Amino acid sequence: MNTFNPVKFPREANEFLLENVGKPPIVALRNLTGPLSPKVVRPILQEVYDREELKKAEGVDWVGIEAIKETITNWLREDAKDAYNHKRSRGKIPRCPTMYVKDAKGVYHFAAPGSDSNFPRSFIDAAGRRVPYEISLDAPEANPWVEGEIIPMNPQQLTVDEALARIECPICHHTESWNAESRMSYNAARGRMKKHLKNPQNKEVQLHMELYTMEFHS
Repeated sequence: MNTFNPVKFPREANEFLLENVGKPPIVALRNLTGPLSPKVVRPILQEVYDREELKKAEGVDWVGIEAIKETITNWLREDAKDAYNHKRSRGKIPRCPTMYVKDAKGVYHFAAPGSDSNFPRSFIDAAGRRVPYEISLDAPEANPWVEGEIIPMNPQQLTVDEALARIECPICHHTESWNAESRMSYNAARGRMKKHLKNPQNKEVQLHMELYTMEFHS
């Protein structure tokens, strides 16, 4: 087992692991109650215990127990919040919002470029950045967000310089200019930029498509 992703475990398993991960499996499983099967949690209990013992015996570093507890806590918190917001909004807010891209008008676009695929893989922090749930167990440096260096937020809008009458793509710095005295010229420049975002000549295609969704709402 090289990674751990709390999303792949039921809530009951995550709550159990949050309290018991790091203990010897034989001890932790004595605390198991209810319908949760030992087969669900035993592999991660054993993996963590083995890695801790290896670290003590031979100094082999790994991401650590606290990182596992942190990502479990993130998942439990965000999943409960998403369920509450979905119910409160009567379905207007998706149950799993990270599987969508929300544009500037507040419209959610399912499976748009930049969204999580197949299942929720991340949560959106206070700065609007997507933070992944899955962590690598092998070493702390494999998880920059564990050290506080969250993955930067993708560009959310085009850069418009009114003084220079120029629109710039913040991803690759492609520019389109317009006649400052003509609104039609400005609209034409936006049209050219729209075409650029849909066909960025194989440069950061995913980022360009996400920006296209955010800027043009489609």
